[in-house]
Amino acid sequence: MHQQSTQFNLQSIAPSLQLDDEGIWIPASSSSISYPEDGNSICFQVEESSYWFRHRNHLIQRVYAKYAAGTRMYDIGGGNGVVTKYLSDHGESCVLVEPGRNGALNAKRRGIESVVQSTLQDAGFLEGSIENVGLFDVVEHIEDDHSFLEDLCRYQKPSSLALITVPSLRFLWSSEDTLAGHYRRYTKKSLETVLNLTGYDMCYCTYFFSFLVAPIFLVRTLPSMIGLRRKTGLVVAKREHSTSSSMVAAVLQKATQFESARVMRGKSIGLGSSLLAVARKK
Repeated sequence: MHQQSTQFNLQSIAPSLQLDDEGIWIPASSSSISYPEDGNSICFQVEESSYWFRHRNHLIQRVYAKYAAGTRMYDIGGGNGVVTKYLSDHGESCVLVEPGRNGALNAKRRGIESVVQSTLQDAGFLEGSIENVGLFDVVEHIEDDHSFLEDLCRYQKPSSLALITVPSLRFLWSSEDTLAGHYRRYTKKSLETVLNLTGYDMCYCTYFFSFLVAPIFLVRTLPSMIGLRRKTGLVVAKREHSTSSSMVAAVLQKATQFESARVMRGKSIGLGSSLLAVARKK
């Protein structure tokens, strides 16, 4: 049996967890999730080179450093650990909680030490036991987001934070959302409403990926509306997450720098294909 290599023992807050032979914490039982079976495998092959993941990581890290530096974060539904690894590399203490086996194994390969292969509910965390949580493109996969966030709030310590990213703007809905297992896209108002109803106060919220609203509408939404966009997979993902020319790279650099500067100053961006929020448990 693999021995735990850190001083922090997850069994102190989730007594039913056990370490398996890969050094991954596992619960007694597992529930199903709304996520494509090959989703983590596809993401794993594009995350390192993707401008999308790079920019999202950067914004998350800057916001976390401002609101929660030096505290432990639980990356719930954290996939292959791309955010956890980025925050860990910037000195933050993180635990990855990911229900998919492929994602959990990929996270271990990335060098993430504390990995729990479980849903939030199956992990068996004690109420009021966990610190800050990250939900990075997770809540849209939960059919009953209200109940999920209420459960999450109970597990968290008083005044702890939830950092959340979600896809935004209903008019950008496409076949990509359906295939990804999304139940909804949010607006700033709808996200704040569900957070307020489930035990959180919004501290900060902004749209981001403002420069992707028009391309997503033209490349994904419109073709989906007329039945032309049906193919997806690794080839499509690699194409859409890459910078195909030096001109595109230069435009993306300027756009991401603008958004980063706004977020670092605590300012909001008025429109974007994603939302980033920080909420505090009441």
